[in-house]
Amino acid sequence: MKVVMDIIENFMKKLPAGKNVLFDGIPRKMVQAETFDALMQSSTGKILGILIEVPEEVVMKRLTSRRLCEKCKTVYPAVYNKETCEKCGGKLVARSDDNAESIKTRIKAYFR
Repeated sequence: MKVVMDIIENFMKKLPAGKNVLFDGIPRKMVQAETFDALMQSSTGKILGILIEVPEEVVMKRLTSRRLCEKCKTVYPAVYNKETCEKCGGKLVARSDDNAESIKTRIKAYFR
């Protein structure tokens, strides 16, 4: 977690004044939220949070059908119907943790 927070802190220090930034997928745990909040409070810009609520069945469908390039790690949604990455030509595969059991565990952790 410290590595991620250090990256964000360094990024924020280099961000030009007046520039906007959107962080996606962070924070994931309470301790990360507290550290992230402290970093954002030290920023001089306006802070806005967005919560997007998605039904669990939609989350399940999206995550169990997405694919990932083995080479460059680009993520593709289920609607992408090719077998290779359009960026590097790598093979598209399912992530090992994108299965129903793992996703249910992640959803429970999110609500905790």
